Amino acid sequence: MIRFAAASWDSMFGWLANKPHPEGEGIQRSFEPTWTGPPWLTLLLLILLALFLFRVYRNEPLPNRWRWFTLAAIRFSVLGLVVFMLYGWVEHRHRTELPELVIAVDVSKSMAMVDAYRDARVDKAVREYFAADPSRFGQAKSLLTSSEWGWLESLKQHYRVKIVTIGDTVRELPPGDDGGYGVLESLNAADVKSRLGDAMREIIDRQRGRSTAAIVLLTDGITTDGVPLSEAAVYAQSKSLPLHLVGLGSEQPPRDVRLSDLLVDDVAFVGDVLSFDVQLHSVGIAGRQAVVQLLRDEATSPLAEVTVELPGDETPLAIRLPYRPLEEGEFDYTIKVTSYDDEPNHENNRLSRQISIRNSTIRVLLVQSAPSYEYRYLKSLLSRAIKQGTSDEKAISLTTVLQEADLDYISDEGMAVSAFPVQKDELFKYDVVIFGDANPAFFSHSVHENLREFVEERGGGVIFVAGPNYFPKQYEATPLAGLLPFDLTTASLPTEAELENNSFRLRPTTLGLDTPTFQIGDSPEESRRLWSQLPELRWLLEIADVNTTAMVLAEHPTRHTLSGRPLPVVLMQFVGAGKVIFHATDETYLWSRFQGSNRYYDRYWHQTIRYLSRAKLLSDRQPIAMTTDAQKYAEGDPVLLRVLFRDERLAPVDDHGVAVALEDEQGQRKSVVLSRTTTDRGLFETTLTDFAVGEYQVRLVAPTVSEQPAPLHFSVDSLRQEGSRLEMDAVDLKLAAATSGGRYYTIRDASRLLRSLPAGDQVRIESSDPRPIWNSAWLAALFVALLTTEWILRKRAGLL
Repeated sequence: MIRFAAASWDSMFGWLANKPHPEGEGIQRSFEPTWTGPPWLTLLLLILLALFLFRVYRNEPLPNRWRWFTLAAIRFSVLGLVVFMLYGWVEHRHRTELPELVIAVDVSKSMAMVDAYRDARVDKAVREYFAADPSRFGQAKSLLTSSEWGWLESLKQHYRVKIVTIGDTVRELPPGDDGGYGVLESLNAADVKSRLGDAMREIIDRQRGRSTAAIVLLTDGITTDGVPLSEAAVYAQSKSLPLHLVGLGSEQPPRDVRLSDLLVDDVAFVGDVLSFDVQLHSVGIAGRQAVVQLLRDEATSPLAEVTVELPGDETPLAIRLPYRPLEEGEFDYTIKVTSYDDEPNHENNRLSRQISIRNSTIRVLLVQSAPSYEYRYLKSLLSRAIKQGTSDEKAISLTTVLQEADLDYISDEGMAVSAFPVQKDELFKYDVVIFGDANPAFFSHSVHENLREFVEERGGGVIFVAGPNYFPKQYEATPLAGLLPFDLTTASLPTEAELENNSFRLRPTTLGLDTPTFQIGDSPEESRRLWSQLPELRWLLEIADVNTTAMVLAEHPTRHTLSGRPLPVVLMQFVGAGKVIFHATDETYLWSRFQGSNRYYDRYWHQTIRYLSRAKLLSDRQPIAMTTDAQKYAEGDPVLLRVLFRDERLAPVDDHGVAVALEDEQGQRKSVVLSRTTTDRGLFETTLTDFAVGEYQVRLVAPTVSEQPAPLHFSVDSLRQEGSRLEMDAVDLKLAAATSGGRYYTIRDASRLLRSLPAGDQVRIESSDPRPIWNSAWLAALFVALLTTEWILRKRAGLL
C-alpha cells in the first residue's frame, strides 16, 4: 500500500521528487490536457454545476449551515474531479541543462586587507566566523567552500557554476575533479589593478548565447582602472543579467595615521633653528595620543618630539618640530609618528628629507657714527663669534666703520676701516650690512645708490638700526628712504617724557615668531616664554605708517598708532632681490644681561644675520625648483604646486609675482598664479583642482630668469591606484545591483543570497513519452473517498 501511494504521488506530483541526476543537468516536468476544447466551455460547465448544486442543496432540510456547505463542497469536488479526468491530463518529463551561474571573485590587492570594523560586535563576529583567514579574500573563499557556508555545493544543485577571478584580467578557473575548490584555495589577492566595470562587461559578453541565471560578484567594490561597476550594470540590465553583489569589507575608511606636506629648508647654517613643518592626518582613531619624532640618519634617539591628540578624520593637524643642528654635513632627517597595530598601512607614518648643514663664514659690515652701546655690544659679539665645532675659525668676518673714530683707533683695530666702501664691487663683497645711527654727511649720493643696489640687485641683506641723532630722520631725501619699510616723513623721535615713563617689553607677532630670527628658544613655546621675560626697552622711534609690503615682526605691547595698530618695533621688507630688517630701537644690547648671559642676545643677532645671508648657502644648488606633492593623482584629487627660489635674489617682490604655464596632452595651455604664503621669501604655492585625465607639464613663466628650471611633469589617472582607497565602495555596489535588477548583500546578510537568486531558464535536452495521469489510481481513490465521505455525512444527518 505504501509503495503504491508513493508511486502514485510521483506519477502526479513528480516535480516535487528529488531524484539524483548528472551534475549540470536537471529534470523538468510539464502537464497538459489531451482534450483541446475551449477554456470558456470548462468555466461555463463549472458555473452550471455550482448553480445546480446550490439549487439542489437549498431545499435540503439541514439544520446546520456548515454541514450544508460541507456536503455542497464535497459534491462540487466530485463533479470537478470528473471534469478533470475528462480532459485527459498527461505528464511530460524533460531532461534539461541547468542554467549557468557565474561567480566572480575580486583578487585585487585591496581584497587582502583585514578590516577593523568600527562596530565591535561585527568585528568580533567576522573574526570568529572567518578565524582561518579574516581578510576580505579569505571571507570570499570561506563563503564558497567552507563547511559552514558551502555555497558552491548548494548552488551546483541548481546551476552550472562557473568561477572567474577579476583583477588585472578576467580568468576562468578550470573545474577540475574537485569542482574548482583546490584552485580557488590556492589563489591570493595580489593583482595591482581592479577593473570591476570592464571585467563585468567582458564576463557578460562571454555569456552571450548561454542561458545564464545571474552573476554573483564577491568584492569590496573598489575600481582602480576602467569604468566603475555601476556603469557596467547598465549593460547587464540591457542583457537581462541581474548582478548579485556581495560587499566585503568595512564601509568606513581603515584606521590610519599618516604624515604629509613636509616643509623644511634643504640648506641651513649650523646653529640655526630648522623648523620641520608637517601635516598629521588620522582616520578612525581620533582622540588617541600619538608621538611625533624627529630622527637623524639611523639614530633611534629622537632629536625632538611632541605628543599630540590625533585629529578628526577631516581635520589635519599642523605639527612643527624645531631642531638646532650643531654639526656640519649632509644628513637624512626623518619625521615619524606612532604606528598602531590596526593600521593596514605603516609606510605613510614617516617622511624623510636630506638637508645640508653648512658652517660658512659670513662677511658683515657694521656702520655707525659714534660708539653707542648698541655698536659696542654688537662689535664685541660679532668679532668673537667662532664657528661651532672649531676653536679659532671665525663664524663672522666683521668690518667696522666708525665715522668719528681717529686714525689711531683705525690702525689699532684690525677690523676697522676709515670709510664706507665707495666702489660698488667692494660693497658687494659683503653679505650683510648693519647700518646704525650714521651721519649722512659722510656719504655721497653714489654711496647711497650703491647700498640700494646692494639690496635690490646683489640680493644682500641690510639691518637698519634707528638712533637718536641721524638715522633715519636725516635720510628723508636720500635713496635709502626707499629701502625703509615705512613712511619716513610721518615717523617721529620719542620725547624725554616718553623715555622716562614708557619702558616696554618687545612683543613678537605671530609672523615674527615664524621667522628664524625670533626663534631664540629650542621650541616655539620656549621662544614665546623667553620673549616675555627679556629685559625691557625704552627708546623707540614712533612709526605711524607702515608700507603695505612690509611685515611687522615685533610690536609695542601697549602703545598704538593713530590708526589703532600697535607701534612696530621690528619690521621686515623684501626689496628687489634682497631683504631689509629695521629696528626702531637701538637698545637690544640690554638683552645681553638676561639671566647673567648674552646667550639669547647672541642667538637673536646671529640668527638675524644668517637669515639675511641665506643666498650664500645656495650658490652650488639649482636656484629654482618646482615641485608637486605627488607625481600621480587620481581624478578629482587636489594638486599642490610649489615654486621654491633657493636663490632668494631671484624671487619677485610681489607676493603674487610667480606664474607658470600649465599644458595638457593636447597642447592647451593656461596661466596659473602662485602666491607667497609665509615669511619665506622664496616659497610660492597654489592648490589646483578639476583636472581631466591625462599628462601635464608645468613651465615657469614669471619672473623671467636666465637659468630656467626643468619642466615639471605629473599625471592624472581616471581612478585611484590600488591601495590608495581601502574602504568598501558600498555606494557603487548598491547602485550597480539596483540598476541591473539584482541585489546587494553585506557579510551580515550574505546568507540571503541562496534564497534570492533567480531560477533561470533550463534548456531542454531530451523529452520522454507522455504519461497519462487522468486515470491514475490515486485519482480513483480520491473519487471513492469523496463519495464515501458524503454518504457517511448524509447518513448521520438522516438524509438517507
